[in-house]
Amino acid sequence: MELRYDNKVFDIKPKNLIVMGFTPRDGKVIRELFEALRKIGGSIPAKTPMTYPLSPELLTTSDEISVVGNDTNGEVEYLIIPINGDIYIGVGSDHADKHVESYDIQKSKQLCAKHMCKEVWKWSEVKDHWDKVVLESRYFVDGVDELYQKNIAEVMLRPEKIIQSVEDFYNKKIADLDCVIFSGSVPTLDGFRYGEHFRYSLFDPVKNRKIGSEYSIIKL
Repeated sequence: MELRYDNKVFDIKPKNLIVMGFTPRDGKVIRELFEALRKIGGSIPAKTPMTYPLSPELLTTSDEISVVGNDTNGEVEYLIIPINGDIYIGVGSDHADKHVESYDIQKSKQLCAKHMCKEVWKWSEVKDHWDKVVLESRYFVDGVDELYQKNIAEVMLRPEKIIQSVEDFYNKKIADLDCVIFSGSVPTLDGFRYGEHFRYSLFDPVKNRKIGSEYSIIKL
């Protein structure tokens, strides 16, 4: 899989895919996520954040993904990617099966591809103003373009905290994991939506730049 940073191209083959869950900083936002989970019959985890190891083969940058059933959707998340001793920030979609999520969160995530943007930023370039970065997603539902998620990175645990949680879980340094980490998601604006096309982005208002991608959802 190729990733781009400025004029550089990295060919990565991660051995670990890690998706985090319940990573907001604010207890109020965590309670909102819990409430959304309760509405679909899910159980509340005993601790947060949660770490979900998944198969790295799920990672994709293709124009479409295939799913089974009508209850899957995407959620925008920032990505943490260690490459050659540096930390890079990307953006992607943790597509998951919400029906299965009601009884097994990890399995619900393993059932669907994890989409990611081909462009990345160096963490050192956004670290000092990270809390101003904006995560956004849009869903096309029956042909109508809808804003699905929008929030500043300030509501989520910072990358340093996510990295520490992952290192504690694996008892390894992130540089030794050869991984892609999905940060966990910001809340939706109006409940879960299920559509045919998903678009997501990460916007840096200080440097006035954006990375993002999109994909179509094909139901088998």
